[in-house]
Amino acid sequence: MILFEKENLGLTAGDVRLLYSLVDRTHLAYTEFEDAVDIFRVASSGTPGIIPRDNFEAALRELIPAASVRKAAAPALTRLFQLTDRLGSQGCDFGELVAAFSLFCAGSKSDKLSLAFKLLDTNGDGRLTRRQLWRFLRSFLTALFSLSSAVAGDEVEALYTVVDDATVSIAKTVFAQLGEGADGDGDTNAPTGGGRKSLTFDEFGDWYNRGGFRLIPWLELLDLVKWPFSEAQMEAGADADADADADDVAMATATGRGAGGDGGEEEEEEEGEGDDDGDEEGSASDDKPMLQFPLSPEEGLYLVLAPSDVSAYNDLLTNTQLYLVEPYTVVNEFLRVEEDGTLSRANFRRVTAALCPVTPLSRPVQEALGSIYDAFEINSTGSVDMSSFLAGFLMLAAGNKSEKLLLAFKLFDSDCDGCGVGVLCPCRWWWWCGFVVRFRGAVSWCWCLCLACG
Repeated sequence: MILFEKENLGLTAGDVRLLYSLVDRTHLAYTEFEDAVDIFRVASSGTPGIIPRDNFEAALRELIPAASVRKAAAPALTRLFQLTDRLGSQGCDFGELVAAFSLFCAGSKSDKLSLAFKLLDTNGDGRLTRRQLWRFLRSFLTALFSLSSAVAGDEVEALYTVVDDATVSIAKTVFAQLGEGADGDGDTNAPTGGGRKSLTFDEFGDWYNRGGFRLIPWLELLDLVKWPFSEAQMEAGADADADADADDVAMATATGRGAGGDGGEEEEEEEGEGDDDGDEEGSASDDKPMLQFPLSPEEGLYLVLAPSDVSAYNDLLTNTQLYLVEPYTVVNEFLRVEEDGTLSRANFRRVTAALCPVTPLSRPVQEALGSIYDAFEINSTGSVDMSSFLAGFLMLAAGNKSEKLLLAFKLFDSDCDGCGVGVLCPCRWWWWCGFVVRFRGAVSWCWCLCLACG
């Protein structure tokens, strides 16, 4: 089943099972994307830039030698070709089709994106224009929704409209957020009238890592390990299809005109605020765990993340936009008000109000931020340990994992010898757990963990 009401697209548990069956039985999950690209290049050698239907099928015969397996996979793979062949010409653009096909192959998200970027870079200058970026993103969404056979006839046109609206808006947002004026490597690509004309893969990657992932989270699904291919789901079989409406897995969301556009996020936030109250009053059993991690070698101590935790975290990021603030800026601003290694509540409020791009902060947002502070105030002293607090608070900032871990390490390296002794203390590592579980109200849990270190 495929859903695209109100410009939201989703894949169900049945679609997930289809993908698992497809990549597992065909062994495409073990085929490197780069190898698949080479095979498709041969398929387009007679018609540069275009892969005819017959040549596509010939490439599939090489990629999937077993005739019986290929026949079983044909409906889904043929559907990918048909959805990419929007004009019905029996031929697809080489770059778009092959980029879309990457979904079924082995490899990380970054490797697939990098190679797909080159495929859409038709003039080989290492850059994509806004139109090329639109086609780049469109290819991946097309692949995701080729997994469903529920859209046919007129509904295909509706799907095209939603996918196009979403990816055009996203491409526009990317260029707008990267800034107007000369391109990143100088003004050689900037038109005389001003305005960015193209971007490099590194610029796109930097935009994505600094908050773009929140706009296009479905891009993470290019890495097959990110899909919920659990044995329970795969063994559910036909019986689970009867409960598809109850077990739908929200695998991707593509916001159309509102994606980064004027007023789009505000409308979604208002709707979300109205829905949150109802969710909290609903049955807790519906909030099934999404992820579970052991927190210590001892049995029985786990960090559990449920959909409500993810929603709370996402809401806080959306309403503060701290994900746009550099981690070094966050650290520097808080360290300016440090008092004997601690942070007072008053200074916390002043710094967060100044750091957040969204002003003024609403009362619910202020309370949510205050709850993070509360999670670290374990002795009711009116202050928190600055290093522990900052290390946790960096989860809200821009930057990648490595940058944040390095900064956090330095916060505990009191003698600047490059050896963060404090980091090795279990108590010093519990800041992350305390930050997350605070969204579930488990302050006492974090408290006990810290006291265990003495």
